[in-house]
Amino acid sequence: ALRAYLETVAAISPVNASAGAPPAAMPLPLNTTIGVVACSARLTKAECQKFACVAHDGLARAVRPVHSMFDGDTIFALATGTHELAEPALPDFLTARRRPLAFNAVLEAGADCFAMACVAAVVDARSTGGALAYRDLCPSAYLTSPQPR
Repeated sequence: ALRAYLETVAAISPVNASAGAPPAAMPLPLNTTIGVVACSARLTKAECQKFACVAHDGLARAVRPVHSMFDGDTIFALATGTHELAEPALPDFLTARRRPLAFNAVLEAGADCFAMACVAAVVDARSTGGALAYRDLCPSAYLTSPQPR
C-alpha cells in the first residue's frame, strides 16, 4: 500500500514530474495542517484541550491521509468565555451530567465545523508557484450552468 501511495504521489506531483526524477529520489510529501477551533463558551483548560483533540476528528473527516508520520497536524482551541454553556434541563438524578452533555454538543459542533472549514479551504484555494490547487486539477467543478431564459 505504501509503494502504491508513493507512486501515485510521484505521478501527480507537478514539480517532481517535470524534473524527471525517479520515484525513489523524490522527497516524501509533507502536508501539515494547522488550524484553530473556537467557541464563545466558558471552558476550562482541560475542556479546551479536549476541544482541540476532538477537532482532529473533523480534520480526519476532510483530509486523507491524516496524521501521517511525515506531517505535523496541529489544531489549537480557543474559548472566549463570553457565554456559559447552556446546560439542558434534566431530572435531578442526572444533574451531574448537565455540563458534560452541553460540552459534548460543543465538541460535536467543533469537529463538524473544522471538517467544513478544511473542505472550504481546499475549494477556495488558488494556485501559487508550482503547487496546484483543486480548481486547477478539477476545473469542471467550477463551471456554472447557464441560467434559464
